[in-house]
Amino acid sequence: MLICIPIHSPPPTFSTTYRRSPVAFNVPHALALAQEKNLLCVADRENSRVQCFRASSGEFVRSIKPQEMGRVYSVAYSSYDGEENAKK
Repeated sequence: MLICIPIHSPPPTFSTTYRRSPVAFNVPHALALAQEKNLLCVADRENSRVQCFRASSGEFVRSIKPQEMGRVYSVAYSSYDGEENAKK
């Protein structure tokens, strides 16, 4: 499977007002695939956030940007839900 993620917006021109897309990356650093959730998440370092997209379509799903997080250099996914040890 090939997954393509656009990482650049078109350059600004002097004749129009330029606004960056809210999902545009600024130094994407790492990827995490949550296959059973159909999500691909990207660590967006300079925007200090994690962006998540549908792995099958590239559709934007959500942005995670806690204030205390700061710059994001990596992202990982685990299917562990915290309930496994509680049942033992």
